[in-house]
Amino acid sequence: MTAHSSFSRLRRLASGATLRIALALASAVLASSCATIGDELPARNAPDAGIALAVPAAGATLAGSAPAATHALSPEPALSAMLVARFRIRQASAQRIIHAVYQASSDSHIPASLILAIIATESGFNARARSTAGASGLMQILPRCHADLIARLKPHQDLFDPEPNIDIGTHILKRYLDDAGGDVTLALHRYSGGTRGYQGRIDGYWRTFAAWPGPIASPLRAPVPTPPFSA
Repeated sequence: MTAHSSFSRLRRLASGATLRIALALASAVLASSCATIGDELPARNAPDAGIALAVPAAGATLAGSAPAATHALSPEPALSAMLVARFRIRQASAQRIIHAVYQASSDSHIPASLILAIIATESGFNARARSTAGASGLMQILPRCHADLIARLKPHQDLFDPEPNIDIGTHILKRYLDDAGGDVTLALHRYSGGTRGYQGRIDGYWRTFAAWPGPIASPLRAPVPTPPFSA
């Protein structure tokens, strides 16, 4: 293959990728503009308001302060489009995951951006993901390790469904944060079972989601965290 033909092929591939991303963005915005008032979700508390997303590595903690402001959840079309393009999931699945994350974030006061970062790292937003150890779904829940929590919160529900999986996964993370006195690094180390490099990957995704542009009152609108982790 000549250098000229290789270059032409690369240009065609790049053009195709750009077109797919543009179509995903256009589709998401169109779906949002066609939504009716009756389809809007009820207002919830903004969990990221007044929460320290990250502090220096020594004694990194996650703590609440001022009362959270209220906001109305929207499908966040730009965020949905990014998930569709980057993680190759359907738009309806992306919006369903975002809504479940915002609900879990509101209930737990854990930043939505951190929950999304864990999902990206654990499963790549594949709701059907299953590890060889039996970890299931978006947040890779291990049923044998959390049988009590599952039985209390979501008995007889499918852990491959986004809503119960994200709810249980966030409860597990909240338990670890409480046990660690709010230390994010220790909580994530425990969540991952001490996986090497895990915290560094979380930090990269966390920065992306925390800085994602969107409505002023979105749970994702928060200062970009400084690195609280050591990979």
